This record gives sequence, C-alpha cells and structure tokens, in this order.
Amino acid sequence: MLMSHLSLMVFLSLAVFYVAAEQKTLVVMRVFSSRKNPQWYVDGVSRDELLRIAGPLYGKEEHKCNRQGSKLGYTGFNIIDSSNDECVYVVNSVEAESYLLSTYVKFMTVKNEDPNALNSVVEHVKTVISTGVQTELVPESPVYPAANEVIRGPDHVANYSPDTWNLNLKALLNNNCYNYGTDVRTDTFAQPGRGSGRMWSGSMNCTMLLDVCTRDGLIPLKSKQCPVEEQPKIGHYVSLVIWSGVDYHWYRKDAGGYWSHKPGIGNVTDIDASHNKILNPDKADITPYKEICGYFIVVPSKITIE
Repeated sequence: MLMSHLSLMVFLSLAVFYVAAEQKTLVVMRVFSSRKNPQWYVDGVSRDELLRIAGPLYGKEEHKCNRQGSKLGYTGFNIIDSSNDECVYVVNSVEAESYLLSTYVKFMTVKNEDPNALNSVVEHVKTVISTGVQTELVPESPVYPAANEVIRGPDHVANYSPDTWNLNLKALLNNNCYNYGTDVRTDTFAQPGRGSGRMWSGSMNCTMLLDVCTRDGLIPLKSKQCPVEEQPKIGHYVSLVIWSGVDYHWYRKDAGGYWSHKPGIGNVTDIDASHNKILNPDKADITPYKEICGYFIVVPSKITIE
C-alpha cells in the first residue's frame, strides 16, 4: 500500500509539472501592413513575469481585443494565455509593452532575423511606446464566410467606400494593403508575386517589389511624381511605399481625389499618421514607411494576385 501511495504521489506531481510546463502565452505584435504580424509564445518564468505585469489590464474595456490602432506601424500587442484563452490588447502600458518587446527581440534573435531590420522595428516600437497609441473600437459586424472566389472591384476609379471592407470581419482580417490597393479581395493576405508564380523574397526593397508587382499585372508609371490632378482612363492609381528592409504598404487614389489605404488587418482609412486626409502620398505622414517606390495603374480584371 505504501508503494502504491508513493507511486500515486509521484504520478500526480509529474502531472502537475506537465500541466504547468504546458502553460504558455501567445503574443502577437501588431506592426506590419503587408505581412502577417509576428507571433511567438512566452512560457515558464517569462510567462509568470508577463502575467504579473499585464494582470491589471485584464477586463478593462480599453484593453479588449475589439480595439485597434488607427495608424500605420506599431499599434500594440495581443496576448492570449492558455489558462483562460482571453485576448488582452496590451497598449498604452509602458512597462508591459517594453517587457513584451524584450521577448520579441529574444524570439527574433533565435530566428536569426536580419539585425538591421530587427533594430529598425525595435526602435520604431520604442518610439511609439513612449508617445502612446490612439485606439478605436472595431465596428461590430456579421461574421460573413470567406469569399469562395476572388472579388474584384471595377475597372474604373471607385468612390471611397470603407464600409465594404470595415463592416465585413472576414474581409477586414484576411485582406491587407495589397488587396485593398488593387481592389481585389482574395481573403489570402495577398503577397506581390505569389499570384504570378514567384513571390517576393529577401530584403524588402523597391527594385525587387517593382519587378514582382509588374509580373502580377500592375502597370508602373514612368514618372515617380504623384499624379495629383488626373485620373487614368481605365483602372486606378496606386502608390507603393516601403519601410526599408522590413515591410511595404500601398495607397490607392479614389474618385474624390484623395488617397486611402488599409493598414494590415486594420480599418480602411483616408487619413495619414498625423490624421490628415491624403491628397499626395509624397507629402503625407507615412511613418514608418519612408521610401516611395513609385506609382502604378491597376486594372482589377487584368491582374493576378494571391
């Protein structure tokens, strides 16, 4: 009986250890416009410290994941702990954000991330953490199923109609700036080159992106100057900008003459990082995307994106 009781105690202690070892927290950094946001797990002592710091944020309206930042670049972290599966939006909390940023650096270092790109992201995030993020509520909408086929916009300049994207949760979360810019909904977070057979790769730069976007069917303009006054006879204008070595972003010109865009999984908007309407991407606040690669004409029925 003693051996049986001892064996039971050992089994229970191992079971408790196993369960504890399985406890972990999923972390998602909201930062990219075109690419899937980075995500990683925190466990062990690091998880304990994270939950201690982030604990006071649980249950607060301003830290629920139905909120989002309203501009390009870093807008906070989502954390989901395996103990309760509750999603917490960690934003405007310097201690918690700084701690999460330190776990991101460890994760990306293990992945052998390009040090220049990593440093660029980290410095940008630090700057935004110090100044804060203006957030807004994601409008409630029916959860429509994913599109069974590619949905293309018209082959002429369209009116600015953000609700087409913002009030459809599937469209909002599964389409990025490339989808919105080209006005082609694929529900695949489309990437330049993937639809035409060879997706972009390597360091993020204008030369590489111009090549793969042209193969997708976009028509580059000879001039890099913004077409402020005119509209094309067919299709619509788009602008490609990059955060050098890190990410890219697209703007599209609407019928009213202003430019609009969709930052990653965020809402479609026609304002820049300084909350001004965009009349000319060349002169807008597009931080942290600082380099304008050029302008294109897009005819939605003629391009192939995926």
